[in-house]
Amino acid sequence: MSIDLDRLRAELHASHELGDRRRYGELMAEHWGPSVTVMHEPANPNDKSLTVDEMLEARRRTEERMKTNMPDARYVRIYSRVIANVIYLMFDRVGTSSDGDEVVTPICTRITIEDDRISQVVFNIAPDN
Repeated sequence: MSIDLDRLRAELHASHELGDRRRYGELMAEHWGPSVTVMHEPANPNDKSLTVDEMLEARRRTEERMKTNMPDARYVRIYSRVIANVIYLMFDRVGTSSDGDEVVTPICTRITIEDDRISQVVFNIAPDN
């Protein structure tokens, strides 16, 4: 199934402008796959907000990097918060250990967009045990 990116982008812009976070999340989940849940918290109106295109590009680059680092892993429970020109993503990376057991690693990523440059810092969050 191919995705009509122009339609998706138009709907994302509309839902973002209207502040319809539920529809925005549905559209992002539709775009990134059913195993991904995305919630978007709009930036403070006084801050410089990211555009939908910037968020999509940052998300695409993040996905590419994650697939390169651990190609067999799944990424679930994605939560994103946008503050000024920074996207914070929190998600669980689900992979398989050398023993064949499923391993869940909580991860936090900070993506900064400035002057058409995207920089990313990834933090692995240690398990509670």
